[in-house]
Amino acid sequence: MKKGKNYLKPENQLLKLKSKNFKNSYSLKFKCWYYETAMKDGNEDAINAMLHDKLPKNIQKLYDKGHE
Repeated sequence: MKKGKNYLKPENQLLKLKSKNFKNSYSLKFKCWYYETAMKDGNEDAINAMLHDKLPKNIQKLYDKGHE
């Protein structure tokens, strides 16, 4: 089966994942935010202090939907 050159682009993989399973999509977006934030902060301490109910609103929605 021949796949186009855009098949492996991250945005295409995310779209494919979304179409298969929204829960995984929410978890993936949350994890991206989590690790980007931890890298900026230099550790995970601030994020862990926000878990499970003190996250920014938009991130809290992703977290909640990913953990339903």
